[in-house]
Amino acid sequence: MVLTRLQWRLGPQHPHGFGFSRGVGTSDSIMALLNHVNNRTAVAVFLDLERAFELACPLAILAALVNKGIQGRLLAWIENYLQGRRARVKFQGHTSSYRTYENGTPQGSSAPFSSTS
Repeated sequence: MVLTRLQWRLGPQHPHGFGFSRGVGTSDSIMALLNHVNNRTAVAVFLDLERAFELACPLAILAALVNKGIQGRLLAWIENYLQGRRARVKFQGHTSSYRTYENGTPQGSSAPFSSTS
């Protein structure tokens, strides 16, 4: 729902953007690069930004969205989604107390904790 709204406001993803696209993976981006190079000599650098989403600053994300023209209820919803998140760990029948996270983006259901907003 949010992705559809963002795409409506910002336009489609750049054709060379491969992140967060269903059915598209690393091999697709490498194939696009190889097609672009077209048998010429080239140097490519691949970066794996370990923990990039865990360390993302919500205020920086929100500022980037504002700079792109996102405003109103959509911006407020995303702000609420990114800020004031809490989580706790459940392990072997024991549950920790909640911890508030200042950085990071919400993780999928495979995360080893339960989040609440």
